[in-house]
Formats: sequence, C-alpha cells, structure tokens
Amino acid sequence: MTRVFPLVLLLLASLSQPAFAQATDPATTRCYENEGYLVIGQDYAEQVGTKFIVFRKHHATDTLPCSFDPHEADFVIGVDPDPLHFEALEGDHLVLVSSTGPQGDIMAYNLDTEELVLDRGLIEIEAITEVGITFWQSWEKGTADNCPIFAENEANFLSSTIALERTFYFDVDDISSVDTAPIRCFATQ
Repeated sequence: MTRVFPLVLLLLASLSQPAFAQATDPATTRCYENEGYLVIGQDYAEQVGTKFIVFRKHHATDTLPCSFDPHEADFVIGVDPDPLHFEALEGDHLVLVSSTGPQGDIMAYNLDTEELVLDRGLIEIEAITEVGITFWQSWEKGTADNCPIFAENEANFLSSTIALERTFYFDVDDISSVDTAPIRCFATQ
C-alpha cells in the first residue's frame, strides 16, 4: 500500500502537465492579410521573436481563420529561436526584421516563390511602400575620418557605423546600386 500511494501521486502530477508545450495564447498570435495571403505570427514562449505561417488565398475575397497551425499552412518562416519581427505585408512580399537589439537585419520573403530575397544589415527603415523598402544598410565601421559625429558617439560610449541608403524593389526582387547610395554615419550600440 505504501508503494502504491507514491505511484498514484506521480501519475496525478504527470496528468496535470501538458504533453507538449505550445503557446496558444491569442495575445501572442497576430494575423496580417492582403488580397493574396494570410500571414499568422505567433511569438515564441521562451525567446524573443515570432514564427510565421503563410496561407495563399485562391481568391482575394477568401476568408481564412486566424488560427496558428503550422501543419495546415502552405509554408513556415522562422525556426525556433529566430528573432523575427513583422514589419509589413506588401503584395507578394513579407518584410521582417531579425533582431534581439537595436540593430539587426532587414529581410524580405517573396511569398509567391517562397524565397528569402533580401537579408541585409539594418540600421534604420526609412519607408516600406508598394514599390519596395528604403532603408539604411550597415556598411562599415565609422572612424574619426569618415564620421562627423564620431567624437560625440565615443563620448557617449557608443560606436559609429557608416550606412548606405538602399532601396529594395519588390517588382524585380533587387536592390539599388551602392555606387549612387547616399551615405550617413549613425550612432550604434
């Protein structure tokens, strides 16, 4: 009898625990849609970032449920623990930022081809429109010779980064030339 009681307690304790951990809190699930796609993002339970699932709409008027089920999706973007964050859904492109801090990477997925078509170091996003993404791309380390705010940044215990203004064009999945890009120095951490 004394052996049965601990086994019963162990069995009851195991029944009170979920068999697998999966966040189902609606507050951590967000839906974004346009005429062609429904994108559902669900925050990771233990890390910074979001996993995204994508559904293609067969008709612009299709109404799909905002329910996070990767097995039902057309495809998945993000693997635990990718620190992905939603920025925009423009036409066939999903724009994300990958970051755990102030700077990160700007990413664009072509949802039609299911390909990552942009992944660049990011300092700041200027604009996201139906034409594309204009952003400041990390280029090189700032120095006293190439950064007018270098001394101020150093005094504030910050680094300096030279960035180029770039535009990624959705219609051709290509980025503007570095030869004509405006240049700016940023304070970075």
